[in-house]
Amino acid sequence: MARYVVATPDLYRQIDALLPAERTGPVPSRHDFLAYVLPVIMGRFASDWDALPERFAGRATYREVITVGVLVPYVAVLGQMTGSGVVELVEIEIDLEGLPDPGDD
Repeated sequence: MARYVVATPDLYRQIDALLPAERTGPVPSRHDFLAYVLPVIMGRFASDWDALPERFAGRATYREVITVGVLVPYVAVLGQMTGSGVVELVEIEIDLEGLPDPGDD
């Protein structure tokens, strides 16, 4: 069963705080992340909700996607099921520490 998934304004604010407006070296821009990574994560929540791990034991309304990213080393997103069955994406962690330094040889 596919679920309807929305990113909350708080999630977008978190992304804005974590990523720059413009691509800087290996760090992707917000636009890159929103165009290439977030849709894949939203698709996982939509199609795989029941198989995703619970973030808090015994609280099935909170599930998490943790994945390696195309543009970043890893991304963790928390989704919350509302009473109407919509999954709201409410929290995100993006690893930027594992990105290669273009100055390293």
